[in-house]
Amino acid sequence: MERFHTDQVDRIGISHCEKLITQLGLIFREQPIRDYGIDAQIETINEHEYASGKLVAVQIKTGTSYFSEISDEYVTFRGEEKHYKYWLKHSLPVILILYNPSTEECIWEHVSERTTRQTKSGWVIKVPRNQKLSDCKNLIEKISEKLSNYEKKLHTLILAKPWMNAIKNGYDAILEVEEWVNKSSGRGSFILKILDSDKEEKNVIEWPYAYFGMENYEDVFKRLFPWANIHIDDDFYYDYDKEFYQEYYCVYDYESDQYLWDQQGFKEWRNQLSDIREYKNSSGEVDHYRLILTLNKIGEIFLQLDNFLENESFYTLCESDISS
Repeated sequence: MERFHTDQVDRIGISHCEKLITQLGLIFREQPIRDYGIDAQIETINEHEYASGKLVAVQIKTGTSYFSEISDEYVTFRGEEKHYKYWLKHSLPVILILYNPSTEECIWEHVSERTTRQTKSGWVIKVPRNQKLSDCKNLIEKISEKLSNYEKKLHTLILAKPWMNAIKNGYDAILEVEEWVNKSSGRGSFILKILDSDKEEKNVIEWPYAYFGMENYEDVFKRLFPWANIHIDDDFYYDYDKEFYQEYYCVYDYESDQYLWDQQGFKEWRNQLSDIREYKNSSGEVDHYRLILTLNKIGEIFLQLDNFLENESFYTLCESDISS
């Protein structure tokens, strides 16, 4: 019962933060496949109103207990050493959000060596009470920094890391897509789902409006998910393929009220179909896809490198350390 109550409180905090971030015109992505100590990510929008690739990792603490050590200027948060080390070495900048559901006070601070102080029992960060989440857009954009194209690509892989780990751990990743085939804008919608151990689907990313011009959608899939092998959900497609094959390649027997067809012919026809294709079209306007993602070599190598960077100790260099 206590665990259920805690989950309810956590959901209240995540929902509240998502609402505030969305109202600011930023993208809030919860991580149902939990990164250790990270609840969500915030992505900024560029001048063309597209996702910028500039990301901030978010940890949300919800409850009145987090506001017990309070002054007019600050709320003091005391954390465990394991989280402190993890957040400081995280691939993305990390912000801590405190939310009091009783008063709806929602404040935040960037977790860094400058804003934190270590103690004998853990570490401390003072979260300014005037640093409201509802008025944080400029500061978060500044924290996310100006990224090069190389860094944007790297952060795209970092964003996908929880999904890669889920696949590595045996979960299924399903991509559902709708493509408006008669639109020159290349309009489409994307939903990525992770199937848990009970085969229940959890949406981990939803992209209701995407525009790719005249680019072929098979190429779009590969560029959106460069770390994955992509192919159709074969079991899901089977009935749709069978229905199409019977209608266009078989004779209908009215006496027996069924199509006359042979299983082997259907199997041979199906083997000739593309491994990335729509399973149906609606009204000649929308192609529907249901695809499965598995790790390719890029995904496997990235997870190996990420594990090395997270867990191995080595000296780090900056430009000032290297003489010309």
